[in-house]
Amino acid sequence: MRAWQAGYRGILPGAYLDGLRPEDRAARYTFDRPDGPRTTVAITNGAIVGFATINGSELCALHVDPVDRNKKLPIYAAHGVSHVWLIDPIARTLEVHALDSDHRWRDVRIYEGDVRVRAQPFEAVELDLAGLWVR
Repeated sequence: MRAWQAGYRGILPGAYLDGLRPEDRAARYTFDRPDGPRTTVAITNGAIVGFATINGSELCALHVDPVDRNKKLPIYAAHGVSHVWLIDPIARTLEVHALDSDHRWRDVRIYEGDVRVRAQPFEAVELDLAGLWVR
């Protein structure tokens, strides 16, 4: 919920965002349906910190709790996550970071606006960033 509340602040009415409750949203999801979308939930220390929903080969939703990057990136590095994308729907940016051999993050590239990109590590797939931004 906090990902929506932070990501859409200033885009959607504050009263609507402040009224969102996880239990209301959870009721809309169905799990373990062979013919429907698949949702993977990320849990850290017993708390849900994000989820991704995939329907076929399409990523339909990706929501991550907006914890300060200074807290999250070291955890990702410690677990060997090779690439991180940080998407800011307000600034309309996609930041791509890669883990180097010393387990330090290096900036690969920052994409801005309504552009088509082939970002690491998925260069084979063209992504139209315009589709990410709320109009």
